[in-house]
Amino acid sequence: MHFTLKALGLGLVMMSGVAMAEITDFDSFNAFVKEKNIMPECSTCHAVDAKKIGPSYNAVALHYKDKEGAAAELAKKITEGGSGVWGPAMMTPNASAKDHTETLVKWILSLNPEGDAKADAEKEIAAMPKAEAKAE
Repeated sequence: MHFTLKALGLGLVMMSGVAMAEITDFDSFNAFVKEKNIMPECSTCHAVDAKKIGPSYNAVALHYKDKEGAAAELAKKITEGGSGVWGPAMMTPNASAKDHTETLVKWILSLNPEGDAKADAEKEIAAMPKAEAKAE
């Protein structure tokens, strides 16, 4: 019976595909978003190392690094949306991501930009509305 339960567990992990796969880069992040049918797709407004409509993931990671409650704050922002943190652009609420925010946020906060990528992220942070940039 012990062997049967292990085999069943392994089968469930294998069947789940990207859901159980570790997100290691932007491609696997996007694959996870597509598999979970998270709409709108995050890459519509965000890139890893460049500001689009919203901030780069590098800037988000750097801004929230070591900030208490960062994961919960970002998860809430993903599902409820909002504006004003990174400027006037509105972050669209994404209720379809609710069950997956932990996975999304974990990857975003795992980013550790260095060199030019860090300098670019720091420029984005410096351009934030002053009240938010000082809130750290």
